[in-house]
Amino acid sequence: MIAGFLAEFPQAPPEQAIAAAVYLHGRAGELAAQELGEQCALATDLLRHLPAAIAGVVEQ
Repeated sequence: MIAGFLAEFPQAPPEQAIAAAVYLHGRAGELAAQELGEQCALATDLLRHLPAAIAGVVEQ
């Protein structure tokens, strides 16, 4: 995600891309854990929850 954000927004400070990617990764993990439980959530489950994490930021 960091590389994607850096490529999509090359003029923005890199710290913003890093912070956004780290936040969205963590939020997707929280959403996956809520649905599946912390012990059952896998790294690949984050991909399914990433759109909801992004939508949550856009709604704010």
